[in-house]
Amino acid sequence: MRRRLHKSTRQKIVIAVFSFSIAAIAFLFAYVLIVRKIENNYGIQLTRLSNEIEANQRYVYTAKQDIEPGEIITKEKLEYKKVYTGQESNNYITEQDFGKLALVAIPKGGHIQNYMLRTDDLLENTREIAYSCLSISSNIKVRDFVDVRIFFPNGENYIILSKKSVKNLNTDSTNCLLWLDEEEILLMSSAIVDAYLHDG
Repeated sequence: MRRRLHKSTRQKIVIAVFSFSIAAIAFLFAYVLIVRKIENNYGIQLTRLSNEIEANQRYVYTAKQDIEPGEIITKEKLEYKKVYTGQESNNYITEQDFGKLALVAIPKGGHIQNYMLRTDDLLENTREIAYSCLSISSNIKVRDFVDVRIFFPNGENYIILSKKSVKNLNTDSTNCLLWLDEEEILLMSSAIVDAYLHDG
């Protein structure tokens, strides 16, 4: 009787060890498969991200120093270097844009894009005109670009001149110097007459 029990116990132990071994092997096999799958997924993601980073490399002009609105863009103020950006290359300036004026303030290290600059070609009929009838905000400085608008008592308002560079400014006398062509001079003259004809 004892021999049978002893033999039965040994069989149970052998079966338990065998079952445990099978379970351990199955677990290890599943673990290896999962780890490999995770590694493959990470590898695919890393490759995709690496390709995206490489595709977003651009050589662009950046500002070596702070550039104020109205300053002329020269090569000495710029640095040509590789940056990472999602913008297309044609959104950035090239050597052909040297000599243009900064339309907005550009901080040191800023990437310089086309919309930040404007031309300020002097036509043969361009004249420097001083105006003392303009209401000028206290934060306006020389070389800032401004719009000249006219406001009527009924609430209507119109742009007379758009994005004109302030060439000189006297805050005490409110004199403001602008460079205007003949058509712009006539527009300003008409606006001044309208301002005097309409009270308020």
